[in-house]
Amino acid sequence: MAGTRMAVDPNTPQVDRFVALGGEPYLIRYNSRLPVVVYAPEDVEVRYRIWSAGSEMKTMEKG
Repeated sequence: MAGTRMAVDPNTPQVDRFVALGGEPYLIRYNSRLPVVVYAPEDVEVRYRIWSAGSEMKTMEKG
């Protein structure tokens, strides 16, 4: 078992930072009949991104 004796310097000023969850982004499939509900504690910031397709349709080239 490996370990370290390093610690954070107590004189270092504290900084608020956003910590993302590790791993792949969590994607939710679109369903117009169900709302997306996220439960989080009051002091947690939830960030999200809404992806949408463009209005232009393209076709694949053969070959």
